[in-house]
Amino acid sequence: YLTAEAHLTLDWHNPWYSVFDNRNLTRHHRYALMGFLYVEPREIRQEVIMSVQDLREWIEWKHGDLRSADVAVQDEIKAQAATLLESRNPVSIDGTVRAPTQVSAQFLNLSSQGVKIIDNAGAIDLDSAVIGIIASYPIERLPQQAELTWQLFNDRVKRIPTVTIDPAGPMTGTVERGDPLVLWQNFLRTYEEPQITPVSVGTTRAFPLPILSIFLAILGIGIALWSVSRGRRTQIAGGFVAVLGIAAAIAVANKAVIHIGNPFSGPPGENEAVRIVETTLTNVNTAFLEKDPEALKGVLSELIASGQFAGVTPELQRALSIKVAGGGVAQVRSIAGIKTSEISPLSGSDGFRTLGEWRALASASHFGHAHRREIQFRALMEFVPENSVWKLAGLTVLEARTGKP
Repeated sequence: YLTAEAHLTLDWHNPWYSVFDNRNLTRHHRYALMGFLYVEPREIRQEVIMSVQDLREWIEWKHGDLRSADVAVQDEIKAQAATLLESRNPVSIDGTVRAPTQVSAQFLNLSSQGVKIIDNAGAIDLDSAVIGIIASYPIERLPQQAELTWQLFNDRVKRIPTVTIDPAGPMTGTVERGDPLVLWQNFLRTYEEPQITPVSVGTTRAFPLPILSIFLAILGIGIALWSVSRGRRTQIAGGFVAVLGIAAAIAVANKAVIHIGNPFSGPPGENEAVRIVETTLTNVNTAFLEKDPEALKGVLSELIASGQFAGVTPELQRALSIKVAGGGVAQVRSIAGIKTSEISPLSGSDGFRTLGEWRALASASHFGHAHRREIQFRALMEFVPENSVWKLAGLTVLEARTGKP
């Protein structure tokens, strides 16, 4: 790279703005100030990368000419950075300006391997330090439009690069003072919102009983039998009512149905147990897309058996909510290698217990960089039927081993 003459312009105030005149001679991460807008299931997220030297222009700097920051000073700077983004760079979702529900900041290491969050660091050089700020905006479903109005400009660069990432992939752009808007529009045609799928018990374990249809049929037949011993007109009227009753019974055959358990069914076979475990895990992963605590609680309550919420939920969140650097929760992209063994009935109920094994591939993206994890799980799981649906009644994760990234 340096076989020919090269000229380097040094910025003594902020080394991130030192630059070669040859554009081929650039650092891997060339920008000291960048913006990201993530549009994901259940969340829109604004992320900003900036140098600490730039941050000083927008906050009340309390550290004088300090060149190196220990952990205590780092925490103060991160708190100030998070407060900054709470009041700047407003985000509008379908025309309504939204305040972030959560804002956090972390110091970053930028290298050819990508962006890495610095955890539990020692002293940091403030002259070259970079900080990342994340603001979260929970949503129920993908909107038609999201707008980010960029307000963090400085006098060193005319254009600030931005990246917008949605389920279809990233889109790059720039903002400047005369055109500060980062706009995302929903052009997705095949996208489907993640939904909870009830884990049906199946007809071999529970018989459907259409009580409304049975009542109408019995009523119609009863009226017909009663009218037989009456006069001609009454017989005709009774027959007409009986036909209506039977027709109505047929029409509402799928209404007001209760399920009667089959006491001779026994625990499910291995294939059926795999189906139950797989659908339950998919539902749990869908539930963990929820960023609002109350929404998460409501969705998990649909998956957990009555009276077992307090016992099962902490284990779900401890083991199956896959954490990534910076405290985020990864999205499970796929579940594979599901095996079930040691299937046995639960005493005192129609449920069953099984030892499940599976492999989960999860990822989370921050600042344009994807963090991927593969986890091998092994867990003891208990299921009981409620209203013709299998629900999780017990969970003990025996092993969660990180595999290949």
